Amino acid sequence: MPSKITVLLILSIFFAWVSFSHGAATKRKPPFTLRVYAEGSEQGDPSVSIPMTPLNTQQKGYIQTMPLLTEHDVVAAYPFVVPYEGGNQGGSYFRLNTHGVNALHRFSMEKQGTLLTVIVNGRHVTDVLVDKPASDGLFVISSGLTLEELTALSQNFPIIGKEKMKK
Repeated sequence: MPSKITVLLILSIFFAWVSFSHGAATKRKPPFTLRVYAEGSEQGDPSVSIPMTPLNTQQKGYIQTMPLLTEHDVVAAYPFVVPYEGGNQGGSYFRLNTHGVNALHRFSMEKQGTLLTVIVNGRHVTDVLVDKPASDGLFVISSGLTLEELTALSQNFPIIGKEKMKK
């Protein structure tokens, strides 16, 4: 028969494990996924482009299957609220890492006049027209984010201008 000390030790280890694992589970960051897809073409291999209807139009379009940017290209964000008649929406500035800056700059130099399709957490949020080269390392979603997405965004990324302060 185990001694009282052994039983107490086993119980204390078990309760420590339970409280630690429960604490880790409750401190999870809410998910935030970002996918920015370049406009594709209906000609060619169907595994490269898929059909998609841009927002605010009824014309059928295509997007490339590989995203140009993802949340892994984001190093900081600056979420903001945009008031409108139906309630509030949000937008955000995204500061990109070197890979993201280079990908966006190269794309915006070569493909002016095309659309970028922005999908956040699996939801088509907006389409961005590439009208000039982007070389400042920032990508902007001007509106379309929900307040929950803004909260998740601020919990997953440091705020632009305060990157050094967050630990």
